[in-house]
Amino acid sequence: MNFNTLFSAVQLDTLEVLKILWITFPVIPLTALMTALAVKYLFKQDWAAGITRASHILQLLWALLITLAASSLEREYVFRLMDHEISIAFLFSREKLFFLWALMIPLFLSLFRLKTLKTFSMHMVFLFYLGGCSGLVTTGDVFNFFVFYELMIMGAYVLISIKDEYSASVKYMIFGAASSAMFLAGIAVLYASGAYFDFTYVENIQQLPQYTLTVALILFTAAFLIKGGFFPVSGWVAPCHSAANALVASFHASYTIFTGSLGLYYLVLLPADAMGAEQFFSLLRIISVLTLCASSVILFWEHSFIRSIAASTVFTMGMIGLLMSCRLYTEAGFYILLHAAYKSLLFYMYDEIEERGEEISLSIPHMVFLAVSILFAAGLFPSVTGALKEAVHAFAPLRYKLLLLITGMLVIGGFAKFRYRPAGFRGVSLSTLLSLGILTACSLLTLSQLNLQIPVAFDALTDLAAAVFVIAVSRKVFTRFKALHGIDRLTIYRNINQELLLAFSILMFSLLFILS
Repeated sequence: MNFNTLFSAVQLDTLEVLKILWITFPVIPLTALMTALAVKYLFKQDWAAGITRASHILQLLWALLITLAASSLEREYVFRLMDHEISIAFLFSREKLFFLWALMIPLFLSLFRLKTLKTFSMHMVFLFYLGGCSGLVTTGDVFNFFVFYELMIMGAYVLISIKDEYSASVKYMIFGAASSAMFLAGIAVLYASGAYFDFTYVENIQQLPQYTLTVALILFTAAFLIKGGFFPVSGWVAPCHSAANALVASFHASYTIFTGSLGLYYLVLLPADAMGAEQFFSLLRIISVLTLCASSVILFWEHSFIRSIAASTVFTMGMIGLLMSCRLYTEAGFYILLHAAYKSLLFYMYDEIEERGEEISLSIPHMVFLAVSILFAAGLFPSVTGALKEAVHAFAPLRYKLLLLITGMLVIGGFAKFRYRPAGFRGVSLSTLLSLGILTACSLLTLSQLNLQIPVAFDALTDLAAAVFVIAVSRKVFTRFKALHGIDRLTIYRNINQELLLAFSILMFSLLFILS
C-alpha cells in the first residue's frame, strides 16, 4: 500500500499531507509544553511525564508518516506559511530524513528513561529543547535556523546540569554564545548582500555580490565548526556530554552536535558549490583531517571511560566532515544515523556498568555489545562504518587508508586501555537491547540502500590485525607514558580563555584561507 492509497479515504494529496506533517512537527513538543504548564497552574496537577510521553509517541508517528510520504516524492519542496516570498519557509528534502531519524532514535529510546527527568521543571526544559531540535529539521530559512538553534541550546544548557555539573553547563553556554555571535553576524552580512533568508536564494546566487556572500559563508563556517566541535574547538564536547545522564547525553551526541553539519551542508557547502568556491570544501577537508588525528590521540590518552565515550563523538564529526568535503552527502547521512544508534547504545550501557578508576566491571552481554560499539566508533572491519569509509579512498587511496586505519586504531586503543572485569550474565535493560536492535536495523538499511561491498580479504585482515595489535599494546603504552594522560587538558585546553582564543582562531584561519 502506498502513501496515496493510505490517505485516499480523506482525499488528501501526498504533498499536501507532507506539508501539514512537516510544518506541525516542531509544534508538537511546544504544544505539549504549554499543555503541561496549563494543567499545572490552572488545575494544580503534574501531568508532565504523561504529556511528554504522549508528545514523543506523536512525534514518532509524524516521523513515520513523513518518511512514508517521502517514498513517493523525488525532489525538495518549500512550504510557506503564507503565499508571499518573505513568509516563514519550511524546507523538505530527502537529506533531511537522516537528521529527522538521528533525532527520532534517542527520542524513541528516551521513552524508557523518562523517569530520570525527576522534576516538573526538567520535563518542561526537555520539551522546550525538543521544540528547538525539531524546528531545526524542518526550517527552510536562515534566520529561523538561528532561532530554533537558540531554543535548542538554551534547553541544552539546563539539561547538561541535570547531575549538578554546573561548570560543564557554563562552558557549553560560553561556546554556544561565541558561535551564535558569528552566526548572527553571518546572517547580517547575508542580508546585506541582497539575499533573503530563504534557503532557495542559492538558486540565484550568481546574481548576488560574490565577495559579500563569501564573507557571510566564512562566518557561517566558523560558527558551525564551533557548534560541531571540530578541532581545535572540541574541548567542550567531552566535559559537556559526559556531565549529563544517559538520556540527555544520547541526544547531545546523537543529534545536537550534528546540527553543526546540518548548517554546514545547507548554509555553507551548497551555496559554495553554486558559487564555484572550491576552497570551502578544501578548508573543511583540512579541518576534518586535523579533527580525526587530534581527537583520536586525545581519546587514547583520556583516563575516564565516560569521557572516552563522549570524546569519540569528535572523531565521528571529523569523519562526517571529511565525507561532506568530498561531496559524499548520502554516505555522511547514513554515518550520522549509525552514530546515533551506537552512541545511544554506549551511553545507555554505561548506566549498567561499574567504573572504578581504570577498571570497568560489566556483564558478558555488555562486553559483547561494547566490542560491537567500539568497532563502529573506530570504523574498522566488520562494522558498516568501516565500509562507509571506503568511499573516501577514491580521492587519495593510500593517504586516506593510512589515516583512517591509524586513527581507528587509536580509537580502539582509547577503549582497550581500560581493565575489563567480567561480572557474569547479569540482565540487560530494555533500552540497551533496543539500541542494539536499532543499530542492527540501521546497518542493514545502509547496506541495502548504498549497495556497499564487503571489504576484500586484504583490507579485512589489515583491520583485524590492527585491532588485535592495538588491544595487545594499548594498556602497556598508556601505563608507561603516564605524563601524557589527559593530554588535551595539559597542553591544549588548559583554561577557558585559551579555548575561546582557539574558537576565534577558527574564524581567522577561515578568513585567511578563503580570502588569500
